[in-house]
Amino acid sequence: MKRSHILVPTLFILLTTTCLLSQVNPQRQWPGYRGHMASGVLDNANLPESFNIEKNLNIRWKTPVPGLGISSPVIWGDRLFITTAVSE
Repeated sequence: MKRSHILVPTLFILLTTTCLLSQVNPQRQWPGYRGHMASGVLDNANLPESFNIEKNLNIRWKTPVPGLGISSPVIWGDRLFITTAVSE
């Protein structure tokens, strides 16, 4: 009986710590317009200095997006989120 009193809090602490450590660093994400805290800066991003769509230079992937994409993309972890407006 006493073991369960120790086991449950220990498991809770381990799970909580694991979840917190697995979170992405918010300062390295691009959560909206102009990035983290709207600074427009991401230090050490290692971005290319140029790109060329016709020659596929520094293009990792392309996909067609229907409608009008007038919002800022959001990058969080390894995911990219975009929105679009499609007129009916």
